[in-house]
Amino acid sequence: MIGLGPVPSWRTVASRSSIQEDLTRAIARYENGTADLSDYLIGDRAERSGTRTTYTFDRALRDNERFTLL
Repeated sequence: MIGLGPVPSWRTVASRSSIQEDLTRAIARYENGTADLSDYLIGDRAERSGTRTTYTFDRALRDNERFTLL
């Protein structure tokens, strides 16, 4: 077995407050939107990491400028 070193915790990857902010935003988008909560959370996390768009197969997001329908 090859040692890969320590596995990063969520605190290493993102601060707890940034995750809470993204979740709060995603819940608000979900309550006012047409897609699933997970879609909005993925989009918020991707946006925070600097992506310009999030690609999706979900047609409910076709009119959302933050997502690109495949």
